[in-house]
Amino acid sequence: MGPNLTSFGGVIAPGNYGILTLNGSHTLEHGVCFATLILRGSARLRHCAGGRIVCDSGSLNCDGPIRVDSVSGAGHLHTRGDLHCMLMDFTGVFDGTGDVLCDTDLRFVGALVGERSITAGRLNASGVFDARAVKADDITIEPFDSGLFARHGITHFSRVSEIRDITGSKVEITRVRCQRIRAATVIIGEHCDVDHVIYRDECRLSPSSQATHIGREWPDYRWARRRA
Repeated sequence: MGPNLTSFGGVIAPGNYGILTLNGSHTLEHGVCFATLILRGSARLRHCAGGRIVCDSGSLNCDGPIRVDSVSGAGHLHTRGDLHCMLMDFTGVFDGTGDVLCDTDLRFVGALVGERSITAGRLNASGVFDARAVKADDITIEPFDSGLFARHGITHFSRVSEIRDITGSKVEITRVRCQRIRAATVIIGEHCDVDHVIYRDECRLSPSSQATHIGREWPDYRWARRRA
């Protein structure tokens, strides 16, 4: 791809880089492309294209779209454009605007907030997961319970997740407020509030949760993941 570069602050000039390691605060100019971006500090850029993004307690602030192979590690992502990747395995905070398209697995621990659409092959989220719509073949959303957080009064990783519409083949949720779920198999765990559930094969509802309407309906077309 290009030369490796380790920087401790400043502006990264346009070019193709191999491993780009950023410590401290950086601005990436238009035209920066990388095989691997390792974030140990903060980076701000207008749009992002490259191979892997690895957050090592770093933060990424992007004003436009992000198109990379994978996003992994731990830190803070703030986006104002769409994110398209093959794989995401991330722990931390992911906020902002723009939709997320993950071609295979999306694994997330922490707080994902924003009015956005999330599409993935399989989705496993632990913590707070807010979205306009979630589509995947296999969906699991559950709270992130930690005694350490409770002792220090940190609650923003354990509140109820808010999702307008969930569509998949198998959906399993806990502590989620949702307007509509459409899936072949639906498992509604503890402390959920769902307006409308449409299922094909099986629907289970925890005694501590409520669903206003549950219907066994299934149209001819497949509701699960549809790519743009």
